[in-house]
Amino acid sequence: MKKLSTKLIVTIILILMIISIINTMVRVDNLKKVEFKLENEVIQRLETRLKLNLSIPIWNLQTNLINDIINTEMLNKSIDSITIFDEDKKKMLEYISDEKKKKDFLSKQ
Repeated sequence: MKKLSTKLIVTIILILMIISIINTMVRVDNLKKVEFKLENEVIQRLETRLKLNLSIPIWNLQTNLINDIINTEMLNKSIDSITIFDEDKKKMLEYISDEKKKKDFLSKQ
C-alpha cells in the first residue's frame, strides 16, 4: 500500500512539473510576441513622426533642420541608425549612432 501511494505521489509531481514547464514555455512565447508587437508599434510611430517632421525640410533641403530632427531622435539609446530613402528606394541619408560606430569598429578589430 505504501509503495502504491509513493508511486502515485511521484506520478502526480511529475505531471505537475510537466504542466508547469509547458505553462512556462507558453508564457515566454506570449511575452515574446507581445514584445515584438510593441517594438513594431514603436518603430511605426517613429517612422510616422519622421515622415511628418522631415518631409518639408528634405523637400527644401534644410540640412540644419534635418540634422536637428534626426539628432533628437538619435538621443533614444535604442536607435542605432536612421536611414532615409527616396521614393525610388535609393538611400538619401544615413545617420549612425556613436555607440553603433564604436561597436562596429570594435567588431572589425
